[in-house]
Amino acid sequence: MNEQEQILYMQTRLTRIASERWHRSLSAVVAVFTRYGVLQYIESCYELFHVQGDEANFEDIECYLRNKGAKMEVTDEMIKTTMDLLSAMTAAHIAEARGITRSQALADFLSSRTAATLYDEATKLWWDGPAAIAEMYEKEKKVASLVGRGDPLNS
Repeated sequence: MNEQEQILYMQTRLTRIASERWHRSLSAVVAVFTRYGVLQYIESCYELFHVQGDEANFEDIECYLRNKGAKMEVTDEMIKTTMDLLSAMTAAHIAEARGITRSQALADFLSSRTAATLYDEATKLWWDGPAAIAEMYEKEKKVASLVGRGDPLNS
């Protein structure tokens, strides 16, 4: 690889690492990196970065962002709040699609395996939007009805 390709590869790798560490989607990380000029920063620091490991480079980027005023800390409470908000938004999708009340849709959704998966941080389902989560829920309900189980949690 030539130097420009190596820089692009480093930018890609550090963006992925940020996504994993900050528990944010790639597009959310790209938005932060764009706002604060991180990709250009990586390019300008390439001579130093290419002799360091990813860990040191990532720490440098976080320091750069803090100095620019960015707040990248993601707390457990923020993740739980995101999950709750996604549950509410998913219930709204389900209610509209099924013609039921939002409260009934929420109760049905929270009783599902899809909701259990959403609230399992390790699955990263909370990175998806409510439409994708509602689609997953609908597939779960369809499979449950095909095998004759009304309540997928009791299977």
